[in-house]
Amino acid sequence: MIQGDSIKECIARKKAIAEVRPFSDDFTLSQIKDFYRVPNVWSSNAIEGNTLTEDETAIILRDGITVGQHTLGEMFEAVGGGKAYDFMFSLLKSTTLTMDDILHFHELVAFGRQELLPGKLRDVDVIITGLDESLPSYRDVPALIDGFAKWLSAAESMDEPIAFAAEAHARLSSIHPFRDGNGRVSRLVMNTILLQHGYLPVSIPPIQRHEYISALQSYNLGKGRLDGFIDFIAKIEVQTQKDFMRLLRIPFPQG
Repeated sequence: MIQGDSIKECIARKKAIAEVRPFSDDFTLSQIKDFYRVPNVWSSNAIEGNTLTEDETAIILRDGITVGQHTLGEMFEAVGGGKAYDFMFSLLKSTTLTMDDILHFHELVAFGRQELLPGKLRDVDVIITGLDESLPSYRDVPALIDGFAKWLSAAESMDEPIAFAAEAHARLSSIHPFRDGNGRVSRLVMNTILLQHGYLPVSIPPIQRHEYISALQSYNLGKGRLDGFIDFIAKIEVQTQKDFMRLLRIPFPQG
């Protein structure tokens, strides 16, 4: 695979971080988990329209306190997102990700929402507002998910984890296997793969939602173009690495 400049920079920064803060160190992983928990849960929910602020999300996740002027559903999304994020970190001792893990991600994301069939594939056809193309019929979802699971298992040996993570997100999102929560689960899958390969978890800033959706839809619409989405995710990873390195004063030689 030809590597773009953003992926090359990701690889170089990953090496620089590992020399100072190796992911094999449980303390480092604990710090990473705590540091990114609130922004990761908040941004993933905000992209889907949740109106909780980052500070309000922190209050719910850290203190277990409800906040006013928000629906119970939005608070459930914060709690479920936190549970799913914590489960993601339990998978980091492994280099694999199974369909049972993905179904459990959905079970957690759908916390308090039995109408979403937590942990189960959808049994109805769904549409996405603003998307003209049809999503796969629910009748086709089991076969598509079976194909995705086989691809996921075979792709674990891919040379480029960032491309693998981005493609896993795009493939799962295009199937849209659940009644709701597909974007959240797809981002958890992507971040699990990134973390399992020594990268930092990425949070998509809500301000970049349009760019993110546009890059993703180029694949979801059946055009199969992934380069733009992979580059988008790589750039988000680079920015995450830059911020992390600046906070920990990890040097990085500029070429």
